[in-house]
Amino acid sequence: MKSTAKQGIKNSSPNEFASTMNRLYAPLCFAANRFLNDKSASEDIVQEAFARLWELVSKEKEIESIDNYMYMLVHNLSLEWLRKLKLQEKFVNSRSLKEVNIFNVIVETDVALQIIKEIEKLPPRSKQVMQLAFQGLDNQQIAQEMNISVNSVKTLKYKSIDKLKAIFSSDTLLKILMIFG
Repeated sequence: MKSTAKQGIKNSSPNEFASTMNRLYAPLCFAANRFLNDKSASEDIVQEAFARLWELVSKEKEIESIDNYMYMLVHNLSLEWLRKLKLQEKFVNSRSLKEVNIFNVIVETDVALQIIKEIEKLPPRSKQVMQLAFQGLDNQQIAQEMNISVNSVKTLKYKSIDKLKAIFSSDTLLKILMIFG
């Protein structure tokens, strides 16, 4: 059943739009970064995608699913960004575009979102270590940021990953280990 963007974001309410943005922003940034390996560019692309969504909301255009629309838009904007910067050849040489399946990116993004939700439930120091690791900081950088030893960072990560192991399946655990390795 098709719906207008406004029906997905009722009456183009700024609160509904903000809620949608809060819900999708981090997963979309994660998805874009899987293509670009550039956090700043990924954030720019996601912001552009939300600007385009707002245009649709304003014009009452029909879309079937806001989530699917946003993932596809971020995917397309990411590829466009690669072309504009003439990095497509480098990207293709290092990682075939065929390897980056949008379905896999969506699944990985969903797993990342589940991990983020569970990290929020960890004790404060463990939570901070895992959030910084999720942002791509290494153990040394996390230790400096938190003014603790590298061994403390490793211990907190180990204990946090143990807690996450109890929650997630083995497939999800492999992805957790790949992210926080």
